[in-house]
Amino acid sequence: MKAAVRILFEHYPDLGLAVPEQDIRWNERFGLRSLSKLPVQPTS
Repeated sequence: MKAAVRILFEHYPDLGLAVPEQDIRWNERFGLRSLSKLPVQPTS
């Protein structure tokens, strides 16, 4: 997941989080962790 998010922001450098980082929700199942959703918006 870290790699996918890093690549997303590298390819689209004008994107930023649309909510504070602490508001990001995670799904945790059987030892796996994934984002519930990743709200982004253009920063410029």
